[in-house]
Amino acid sequence: MPEPAIHSSRIPGRQRLYLDVLYDPDRTGAFFLWPHPTTSAFEACARRLVHPAVPRARAAEMLKRQNREFGAPPEAMAAAAELAADDAVAVFTGQQAGLFGGPLYTIYKALTLLGWAARLKGALKRPVVPIFWIAADDHDFEEIRWTALPDTQNQVRRLELQVDVLPPRAPASQIQLGRKIETLLDELRAAQTPTEFSEEIFFSLGTDYSAENGVVEAFGRWMTRLLGRFGLVMFNPADVEAKTLCAPLFAREIEGFAETASALQDNGHRLEEYGYHRQVAHAGDHTHLFYLQNGRHALAANNGRLWIEPEAKTPRLPGAWLERLQSNPAAFSPGVLFRPVAQSPYWKRKSRARPNHWGTTSPSFSVTSRH
Repeated sequence: MPEPAIHSSRIPGRQRLYLDVLYDPDRTGAFFLWPHPTTSAFEACARRLVHPAVPRARAAEMLKRQNREFGAPPEAMAAAAELAADDAVAVFTGQQAGLFGGPLYTIYKALTLLGWAARLKGALKRPVVPIFWIAADDHDFEEIRWTALPDTQNQVRRLELQVDVLPPRAPASQIQLGRKIETLLDELRAAQTPTEFSEEIFFSLGTDYSAENGVVEAFGRWMTRLLGRFGLVMFNPADVEAKTLCAPLFAREIEGFAETASALQDNGHRLEEYGYHRQVAHAGDHTHLFYLQNGRHALAANNGRLWIEPEAKTPRLPGAWLERLQSNPAAFSPGVLFRPVAQSPYWKRKSRARPNHWGTTSPSFSVTSRH
């Protein structure tokens, strides 16, 4: 007999809002377009997401190119190609590019994504593409440079990647593994009891986590090796073409940063009025964008001008940042709150009216995504 499921309320640290969304969605319904995850709700959401302005064919070709570079099998390539269909939708999850795949819950998130895609494809009778968003622009290398696992003595062994040259606030997409990854692989192997699977596993790890690969490339190749045969589509948002596709959205944030900041504040107040805690502590003088210039820096706002820390003495009007965006869209990246918006084609609609993106919900199919 399988063990009974553990009720989430028994897990320490669970917040009331999280529990109510799971077990009493009527209480939190005011914060969602579709509070109940029913088939009809997903159908309504999918209808909103299908829009002729979305460059589906271009996005599908980009995903196919990226996954081909990750060494994707036919199943993943076919899933990426499905996004070109006029009625296709996508489900997203994502995570940072952790060392050797990162924590185990990264795999759990990807498996959950695949399960939702299969379920929704059957229910909606349309293509549903499972896309794993690698947090390639993330600049917290201290979180992804290490992993931990039990060794032969059943003690927790921490392995940490050393990088010879690491510029401050460098995004993961700009970090190379270098030769020290070979020493780390040897240390990992020595910490494990040999089995009949060891040779194959360490050959594969050494192939993907080779000195010539970057942190993001190695992670993408390893995840593809593990789950690509089930149709998992990996996505590197640091790709120049991906940034170009998102440039109109970035422009709207540069022009309307005050509007989005106000919407986020309003949503926080509403949550408190309903007896919940404010979900996000977002500085009111920051936009939802970052800019890459000798590191990744928050694009801040003050008196109608925008600036980053290295240029604090020379804040510029939004128009100057729009010129930078036009000439180099790869230098911009969305913050964590903005990623669900970038994942959804809803912003392509002509209307300025938005669903409730700014706090607890988005009209895209996002699954268990922290980053």
